[in-house]
Amino acid sequence: MRLPKHYGESSVARCPFCGEAAYAKNCQGVPVCRAHVGAQLPDLKCVCGGWLDQRESKFGTFYTCMRCGPVSFSRMMETNGDKIREAARKGAQPAQAGAPQPASQPRGAQSRGGTLRERIKEKLARGEALTPDELDFL
Repeated sequence: MRLPKHYGESSVARCPFCGEAAYAKNCQGVPVCRAHVGAQLPDLKCVCGGWLDQRESKFGTFYTCMRCGPVSFSRMMETNGDKIREAARKGAQPAQAGAPQPASQPRGAQSRGGTLRERIKEKLARGEALTPDELDFL
């Protein structure tokens, strides 16, 4: 039995590493959750054994194979899901040769953990300016 879609449910992208809702993109351009922004997908193979190239369209991320043609994100996850989950367990993958590298850590990346109060204290200790939201919290 097929249930109808609810409003807004059709375009929810999922993180390939954990399956949570994806709100960001990693350096490869793959939609991921906030926890896996620094993680990279390993080299992906098609069902036929060929390599997959990542593409972007107005409908989202998809992949192409030289032999099979376009391959959907869900089909790629069926064939490479175990490899991707294993990479997520190992941690961030080493950078691939063709993947662009970020120049440096984003500002405030050191203070991601802890409570908001602890992060504000760390920011004050470093001498950084506080945002209006952080001032309201104090």
